[in-house]
Amino acid sequence: MRVEEALALIDARIAELRRIQADAKNAIEVLESLKSDKELIVPIGGGVFVKTDWKGISLLDVGGGIIVEKDTDAIIERLKKRVERAEREIQKLEEEKKNIINQVRGQQ
Repeated sequence: MRVEEALALIDARIAELRRIQADAKNAIEVLESLKSDKELIVPIGGGVFVKTDWKGISLLDVGGGIIVEKDTDAIIERLKKRVERAEREIQKLEEEKKNIINQVRGQQ
């Protein structure tokens, strides 16, 4: 694999991890706001929204198509861990990218 390809793959993975982080942070923000405001407007497609009362329990995809019911605090904690894992992975990838660049510079 060429250096450019390796760096492009690393950059793509970092971008994907940043999207995961943003998505999780947005979900945390929404769940935190729901603690004080229990009314939701949920898009169901086709420009249609459903107004509903939220009862403090949400569904969480835990992987493999398995969805479990959890309370808000448990989901927020899980999402925070997801953000932290993504950040650690980003740091590792950025270090790997730096090492590749340094190796190439050392060969010149």
